[in-house]
Amino acid sequence: YGQVHTDGEVWMGAAWKIREELNLSLGNAMGDMTADLIFLGWMNSYNQTGIRSIIETQWLTLDDDDGNINNGTPNYQAINNGFETQGFPGFDLSFVDFTNHVALTDTQDETGPYNAQVDMVALFNPPVSSGTTFYRVDGGAWNSVAMINSAGNTWNGAIPGIPSPATVEYYFEGSDNGGNASEFPLGGASNALSFRIGTITSFLFNDFEGGGNDGWTSGAASDTATTGIWTRGNPVGTDAQPEDDHTNPGSNCWFTGQGTVGGSLGANDVDGGETTLLSPVFDAAGLDNAEVSYWLWYHNSAGATPNADVFTVSLSNDGGSSWAVLDNVGPATPDSNGGWIKHTFNLNNAMSLTNNMRLRFVASDLGSGSIVEAALDDIEGVNLGAVNADIGTAYCTSPVPNSSFFSAQISAFGNSMASMNNVTLNAILMPTNQFGIFLNGTDQGSVTPAGSQGLLCVAGALGRYNRAGEIFFTGGAGTGSLTLDLDDTPSNMGPVSITAGETYNFQAWFRDDNPNSTSNFSSAVSITFQ
Repeated sequence: YGQVHTDGEVWMGAAWKIREELNLSLGNAMGDMTADLIFLGWMNSYNQTGIRSIIETQWLTLDDDDGNINNGTPNYQAINNGFETQGFPGFDLSFVDFTNHVALTDTQDETGPYNAQVDMVALFNPPVSSGTTFYRVDGGAWNSVAMINSAGNTWNGAIPGIPSPATVEYYFEGSDNGGNASEFPLGGASNALSFRIGTITSFLFNDFEGGGNDGWTSGAASDTATTGIWTRGNPVGTDAQPEDDHTNPGSNCWFTGQGTVGGSLGANDVDGGETTLLSPVFDAAGLDNAEVSYWLWYHNSAGATPNADVFTVSLSNDGGSSWAVLDNVGPATPDSNGGWIKHTFNLNNAMSLTNNMRLRFVASDLGSGSIVEAALDDIEGVNLGAVNADIGTAYCTSPVPNSSFFSAQISAFGNSMASMNNVTLNAILMPTNQFGIFLNGTDQGSVTPAGSQGLLCVAGALGRYNRAGEIFFTGGAGTGSLTLDLDDTPSNMGPVSITAGETYNFQAWFRDDNPNSTSNFSSAVSITFQ
């Protein structure tokens, strides 16, 4: 409410009402003792300098006996009644408790399924009646899969295979026997877990735990701040600035101004203007799916003019001569009230990438003074690429040599899951500057067709990829390539779709003059689709 005495009246009222509730549930003597113990424990444990709803979470934490306040605490009802009677929002318990989830990790497996497993227990209306795993790909629409109760309290949700490159977010929802639902992580879609599918190449990383600054610099010519200048080290915490960095284990991060132990809320916060933190120059040239993530702490919600300032993140591809804004945090966004929050951006969506990239982080206190603090930790830049795995089984591996003096070879890469529709054929060691096509067949064979010098090793229902855009030219390298559309596969009966459980065989045919104008074949590859 802006003044300590006014805040004190609000807090006194809540504390006294909790004491009365504890007397009703435990009796006067035990109620008074419990109220005293929690209150004095709170005074010693927390450096709370303003009246916020987090105080109830702190009290429940001190009252808890099993490390999980979401399933209630010994005196939850009395504490929550006291806070709600005073006008605090209260703390809602989970109807379903989630434990023992091991987060899905980055993978190159496109086939899946990705087994999302968690233990669920109904706290008030047992048993758990159903579970759902929600997931989405690259920020798209949310999909859902029903979970299966595999054993005891363990439920499994199988996210189907997904082609790379992809970032997958997911969360769980469990319902109890009364139809009440809870989500994990808390917040569901707004706080989802994630993993990546594809090949990951790192181009930027720093947890700021090393002995030096590694090219990171504090300060710019345009800076005007008089206090709260960016510095690297182990921060001294206040209600607005973190006590601990984000790295686990670790201690160092970049933050705005080092305060003193026991100092005030505004001890060395940002005042008088802007303060800038600059990354070193990094190389992202040629990357087609470059992503930067970092953990940010930003607090602007205290002081005389709270929620008035903005934290700005910018990107440059010319070493810092020009900048484009990537993100603004604040002035009154959910991530402007402290706490380590992960931010992620795709750089390709912002500008053309070069070998002269740089990031800029600016915290400011402009206009009327307020409490502004920021911190940055665990920055990572990766490029997420496709997984080009070889698939299929080679056969007919010693074809007749062609005029290049080699035996042409074929390979397939991508994914053998038909629903993925992700298969590419490559043929090499063919004569240069000749035309060719790929063939498919439902069976295998070994015949020398009239007018050819090689072996045709596909048989059955034959298909020729000789339509517009499918014919290849070997060029100076003697190679040919074609990405297939499994839903439009040529056959002697017209186009068909390849489905799971079917086996198709593939081979390359090409013109040759060895020694006369004729043709030849590559080796063959057989793929059983899933």
